[in-house]
Amino acid sequence: MSESNFGVKLFTDLNEFLDSKIDIVVETANIDAVKTLLPSVIKKKDTVLISVGALADEALLTEISHLFNEYKNAVHLPSGAIGGLDLLQNAHALGTVTSVSLTTRKPASPLIEEAIDEAKVVFEGEAIDAIKQFPKNMNVSIIEISKVNTTTSMCLRSPLKPRGECGEDREK
Repeated sequence: MSESNFGVKLFTDLNEFLDSKIDIVVETANIDAVKTLLPSVIKKKDTVLISVGALADEALLTEISHLFNEYKNAVHLPSGAIGGLDLLQNAHALGTVTSVSLTTRKPASPLIEEAIDEAKVVFEGEAIDAIKQFPKNMNVSIIEISKVNTTTSMCLRSPLKPRGECGEDREK
């Protein structure tokens, strides 16, 4: 029904999908899907990887690098946080960066079940651990600067409250 209504071909078999005439696969699933499917996909197709946090897994990154060299299909990483991380990597190469702190502010509902009225810090620690604990919401590519003491905190806020520092409302 959906195929004819929307003029698309739906696939339930990965190999059939990868053998089709598509040019590029755009991943928009999650880190677990990347870990499971990207090795098979990169053997046959170029890929745009949205869940870049999956590459924080060193074993997966090594495997993907080997597969890229063998099959010559690219994995494109969209810009965004990555541009800032490139700058940090370059600064670190000069020996001028001793630590990095990343603070992320997000609405509470996707991360915790309790209702909150005030901003609340729900995580502080290593960035790679934030990716593991919040894989759908804290998808930060920290791979190139992993040698730096990288820490992160996640501040939750009520969607009705103005954005401000954790525990503080923005001045009006």
